Amino acid sequence: KDNNHAWYKEKSFAVEDVASLISLDWNFAKDNVQAYLNCKPIARSDGKTFKIIDRNFAKDTGNIYYYSFDGTEKYNIAKVPCDKETFRIIDNYYSKDKDKVFFLGYTLKDADPSSFEVLKSAYSRDKNFVYFKEKKIPGVDPLNFDVFKENDSFSQDVHYAKNPAGVYVDDQKL
Repeated sequence: KDNNHAWYKEKSFAVEDVASLISLDWNFAKDNVQAYLNCKPIARSDGKTFKIIDRNFAKDTGNIYYYSFDGTEKYNIAKVPCDKETFRIIDNYYSKDKDKVFFLGYTLKDADPSSFEVLKSAYSRDKNFVYFKEKKIPGVDPLNFDVFKENDSFSQDVHYAKNPAGVYVDDQKL
């Protein structure tokens, strides 16, 4: 930064308070007014209290944020619609509060936070349902659902699981 501008990779970008601007990492910066991701302001963020709390989560006085890499050298960010007091990070993708479970910051419909658990290979379950990522797998007994150990052995685009009724590839029954 100089007295009037903020800079990143030889390009200037607008900030509210250049004098207080600090870099948090390669993607985030903040000043005393707001936080910035990829040189763009994070809407209604509080720069004084904004901090990164995990590989995919950040927070300020008013909000919890989920951020993720979009594959084009940029990160996306979304406010998690949660109760901040009871919010808890489960892993890089899942989080929960007293009332809801979240996947990538979005509410996982009908999930029960008190019984929710992450399995392996993008599968999860609660006392009522089994999920593949954000999708509920209909008609599956969550107590009789097993994820193949072999999923961990390979970098693959599909994931396998089974129950007494059949075998599943991602969220689809074969």
